[in-house]
Amino acid sequence: MRAGTIVASNYLAMARVLGESFLEHHPDSTFCVLVVDDGPADLPESIGVVRLGDLDLAPADERMMRTVYDVMEFSTAVKPAFLRHLLAAGPQTEAACYLDPDIQVFASFDAQVDAALEHGIVLTPHVLAPVPRDGMRVDEETIMQSGMYNCGFLAVGPSAGPFLDWWDERLRFDALVDFGRARFTDQRWVDWVPSLFDFTIERDPGMNVAWWNIHDRPIDLAESGPIVQGVPLRFVHFSGYDPQQPGLLSKHQMPRPRTDHAIGTGIRTLADAYGARLIELGHVVSRRREYPWNRSHDGVELTTDLRRVVRDAALDEIDRLGEVRTVPDAFDPTSDFAAWVAARTGHRAAPASTTDSTTPGITRTAPKVVHGSKVVRGSDTRTTDTRDNTVGDEDERRNYDVEFEWTDAHGHAVRLLLDHCEPGVVVDLGCGYAPHAEVLRDAGFEFVGLDVDETSLQGLADRGFVARRADLGRPDQLEEIIAAGLADLGSRSDVVAVMALDVLEHLVEPELLLAMLSDWMRQFDTAVLVTSVPNVAHRDIAAKLLAGRWDVTQTGLLDHTHLRFFTDSSITEVMASAGFAEAMRNDRTAFRSDQRWPAGSPFTSPHTPLASTVAAIRDLADAHGDTYQLIRGYRVDAGPSAPTLMVADPSPAGVALTVIADPGLDADGLAALRVQLDAQTAADWELLAVERPVTGGAERILALDSLLAEVSGAYVAFVERGERVDPRWVEQFVAAMTVTVAGGALDADVSGRVLRCALEASDSGSEDPDAPVAVSPASAAFAFPTSAVRSLGGGFDGLAHPALRLRGELVPYCGETATDVAAVTASDATPEGDDGPADTARALDSSPVAAMLRSAAELPGVVEALHAEIDHLRAANMRLTEHRDRLVRDNEWLNSELAPVPVRVVRRVLRRNASPD
Repeated sequence: MRAGTIVASNYLAMARVLGESFLEHHPDSTFCVLVVDDGPADLPESIGVVRLGDLDLAPADERMMRTVYDVMEFSTAVKPAFLRHLLAAGPQTEAACYLDPDIQVFASFDAQVDAALEHGIVLTPHVLAPVPRDGMRVDEETIMQSGMYNCGFLAVGPSAGPFLDWWDERLRFDALVDFGRARFTDQRWVDWVPSLFDFTIERDPGMNVAWWNIHDRPIDLAESGPIVQGVPLRFVHFSGYDPQQPGLLSKHQMPRPRTDHAIGTGIRTLADAYGARLIELGHVVSRRREYPWNRSHDGVELTTDLRRVVRDAALDEIDRLGEVRTVPDAFDPTSDFAAWVAARTGHRAAPASTTDSTTPGITRTAPKVVHGSKVVRGSDTRTTDTRDNTVGDEDERRNYDVEFEWTDAHGHAVRLLLDHCEPGVVVDLGCGYAPHAEVLRDAGFEFVGLDVDETSLQGLADRGFVARRADLGRPDQLEEIIAAGLADLGSRSDVVAVMALDVLEHLVEPELLLAMLSDWMRQFDTAVLVTSVPNVAHRDIAAKLLAGRWDVTQTGLLDHTHLRFFTDSSITEVMASAGFAEAMRNDRTAFRSDQRWPAGSPFTSPHTPLASTVAAIRDLADAHGDTYQLIRGYRVDAGPSAPTLMVADPSPAGVALTVIADPGLDADGLAALRVQLDAQTAADWELLAVERPVTGGAERILALDSLLAEVSGAYVAFVERGERVDPRWVEQFVAAMTVTVAGGALDADVSGRVLRCALEASDSGSEDPDAPVAVSPASAAFAFPTSAVRSLGGGFDGLAHPALRLRGELVPYCGETATDVAAVTASDATPEGDDGPADTARALDSSPVAAMLRSAAELPGVVEALHAEIDHLRAANMRLTEHRDRLVRDNEWLNSELAPVPVRVVRRVLRRNASPD
């Protein structure tokens, strides 16, 4: 078998994954890649490279096809010529097979392809069973628009010559994406095959598994390999998959996917591994490489509309003259293509800024065809890394005039509304071009857009939507303007949502807008406020700050028009101060942001030991290191509204030491502990305990979490069943946590180090009190900085000795101080299943940052191990991020279903200078 695929050079990573997986399961076959542009083709030697000049295409036809087609249309239009090339390169006894580049092979399909030797053509249908009519995607309309057969796989034999010639003729000018004219690239033409040519349909369910049929082809991950309906999974077609959006199998499934791409399913496991491999090969970066045939040699952008103008002119000359005579080649340096466009259309060329794909920071200016006052747009050409200060306001506005995508902020916000709101009126503040307006209308919502930009408002009105001018910096006028917009709409429906996407960061005083909305939205019982703000705590920005860089750019995380900056915690606090409670979230993640430059920086380049260490430290803070935009939905809370952007330093700790009693202590054990605490020589402590003892793992975890939330001490200590504390126990911890400054004066802060006292009965056995792996088998022997427990602690596992686990997690970051005071007597019994000292030693030894703190002699080996572990965990991080987001969205349901563990806080707070009893 001779197989191959077709790509532009920006998709070579996909082609490599396909080629390597194909050859793994077809070692006696050959595989090659047709690269349709002049870009590089750095592929393994086992994968051949074919260029357009190798095909039997007339040069004039090839040049015209590059002009009239975009990259997808052109790549499908040359498919017949490529298949002829594959057939001609082998003996007459071999079939040829085409595969789309976004495919990964998992088993052999020699027999299925060899059927082409008998029948000439082998096709695979999109589906093998009826699709339910339930409004979910995939649906019948999608299949009928795209064609019954998926040409991501197609096999032909030597007898398929007449079919390839017929297909080739039609694809010269009719491989369009034009659903209104029943065109979809090469695919709709193949619907004619059953009527015109000998063929066979391959119904093996393991062939061409994709988003459009995964609902009835679940994948089982057997030891022998993936299985579908009892047969081997032969290949998966990852159409529409984005490795930076691992929770979505395909963008084409939106807005209502038929299947849940859940963690643990066979398809999710395979997709995550596929995405990790693409990221490893640099696909996330290389896919942004500009397609060279998107712009003529003299700089005219070849938009879809302009390509159609050229096509119509060429077809007209073919009809009248039998050939193309006067339509110029857009890529011939001797032709004046821009002049021909101006003469043909009567429109001028306007400058358009684009980012040089090879030199970061260099901005090129090229003509863009303009029809009247409306820019004819192809793809979004936003500039993310530019130092060009000459861009005017119109260009800045155009950067935000983007197409709707389910994977961007608009798509994520719309997803929240579709999932959580009944149809009604949506008021969009700072709507701009509002590419999501049609999507909401199609879903049954009514739309009112408010913006300060007249051009955007006029465009919105021309599309049939209510549009009103509003300056969001004057919220005192906003209620009147919204009322006027609702009057224009004339709807009887209530307002169900207010949207403010990428708005708050542009306002001088966003808290004033939030205050107005908090008051105004109280009249609507179920209305939600959906906001989107960039996450300034993305790990790329954190890394660059450590490098001393704060790089403001044209757009992106540090857009030059941003006036306010938010993190996960700060946006939560700001919204809470305005009387809003979070009800839903659908954050947008990006493992690589627009701030990952300059190229080769050891702080941000993903495979340097420094960047891996910085990322690991950043991710200790919260789970939002790769969150690009914080997209949340809020409902007005019953509390008062006092909006502020200020975050005050919390009040000093109420006491020095909070003591958390073992949740399993019975009444007698708790009474004994109180007696021991009442006997302390220092009285700066508080005791927290549950109302009734708990024993189960889940109950224990909830109890410890509840108690930890109530801690007001600077430090926290845990006392387990059977442990006894000496009267000096609190005093020696207070002395060790106290910090002095020059002159012996007390500092307002505490040391921040983990504190460890000795045991009265036995110690750890180490002569060195600062030995890094000396572990006491008593929880009460340790005291931990409360802020460190809350920010760095990995949580509780339900076993006894939570302090021993915390010690293993915190010592690498906080360090440890031994008081050398024997103040604790350990319990005689170790709870069943708990190996505290050994677990702690292993936790301490396996911590990545702990390893970095070892001796300099060990550092090179440690760095190498850290590098490997970060690579291994990257794919897992994507899965966990999606899982985390799903859990957050289920939070409302969980709160209604789960009753909190009853906790009665028992406090006794005495001043440090009080006399001991």
